Amino acid sequence: MTQPDFWSFAGKHKGEECLILANGESLMSYDPRKQKRVKKAGVVVIGVNQSWKIEPDPDYHVCVDVSQLDRDEPQQDYGPHANKEAFEALSRRGILFASPVWQDRTPPLGIPIPMLGYPFTWGRFESEPKGLVISVEGSGSVAYVALQLAEVMGFSKIWLCGFDQQGPKFTGEPIRGGILKRQDWLFKHTPSSVVKKTRVIAPSATTAFEVVKEWPW
Repeated sequence: MTQPDFWSFAGKHKGEECLILANGESLMSYDPRKQKRVKKAGVVVIGVNQSWKIEPDPDYHVCVDVSQLDRDEPQQDYGPHANKEAFEALSRRGILFASPVWQDRTPPLGIPIPMLGYPFTWGRFESEPKGLVISVEGSGSVAYVALQLAEVMGFSKIWLCGFDQQGPKFTGEPIRGGILKRQDWLFKHTPSSVVKKTRVIAPSATTAFEVVKEWPW
């Protein structure tokens, strides 16, 4: 199917709230009962990488490294090919954002994320060159790419769950030290305007953003 243009989403959700589901251990605090309350509150849900195992029906989903899509090892009770099938389903719905760099697919899976190099300065998104903070070396944090996407979409309040800035992930997979170092650098250079409207729900580590211990819905 023909995917929509990335920049057609700019400002689409101006003034709304979103919930980003990252892959840290604290993602386990999210459950289907919360999903109903989140949806009822009109909050847009943005999934990240493997979070589809906790929330299979997000409004959007972000995966920078598509090797995440093609892992065939069984994880929990999801079967040996569950990742590939799940992400292909998200792509067919036109809600998957993915980097085209690590894909051998023609056409690439998902909505291609325009990329800038690393390190970087945020600047204004409408200025040239347009893109998010990803390079051939990776982003350092796919949750950070989701945060940039939320800013592009115009959300006035951003909630983060599973955003622990340390390992392991909720799947038990460890996080490499090099990724953590880049991730720390990225969040230390987040514009204050984004920091002010971002809240982290029940993290297991200190973050650059305000921490909310209880779910707001």
